[in-house]
Amino acid sequence: MTGIFAILRLLRAGGEADARWEQVEPLLDALSLDEAIELDHRITLGKDDLRAHGRRTIKRRVVEYLQQRKLAAFVYECFDPFVNPWVLEARMQALFWRLEFIRSLADQLEEIAEAHKYDTEIPWTVSGNLFGMANSALLAWHMGGWDETVAGYGLGEPPPALDFRAGAAPAAPRSWVG
Repeated sequence: MTGIFAILRLLRAGGEADARWEQVEPLLDALSLDEAIELDHRITLGKDDLRAHGRRTIKRRVVEYLQQRKLAAFVYECFDPFVNPWVLEARMQALFWRLEFIRSLADQLEEIAEAHKYDTEIPWTVSGNLFGMANSALLAWHMGGWDETVAGYGLGEPPPALDFRAGAAPAAPRSWVG
């Protein structure tokens, strides 16, 4: 928890994003997956953080980093041929609650599924998990969220589609699992 507080203090301090990133990145690397999830829930993105174009703020860079880390852990779970798809979808909904990044999640899951579609070493259930989760995320983006039981679900415009791909970030995080 100390690492989370140190990162939050640095985010609150403001300043030049690149200089602040050099201080924040090693702290992010040291977080466990549970701490990364907790940190993501504690960061509130403002209007400047959610711009589709222009320089990304330090908060946005941190959130993108956390999204990449959660995606790596989630994809690892998708490759379990015995995982219950309903449990997997519930896990995806819990991890990827930021609607602005759901479209990017869907696209990346589909790319991973396509890349492994004809791999004979991978069970068909894994391919089904990946394509199913990509479709679920894409539907959530179009419908404005995960919960169809909420009044107003599917009304209005989809949220803005912000990308959190590792290639889009200037400093891509290391590979993580769990």
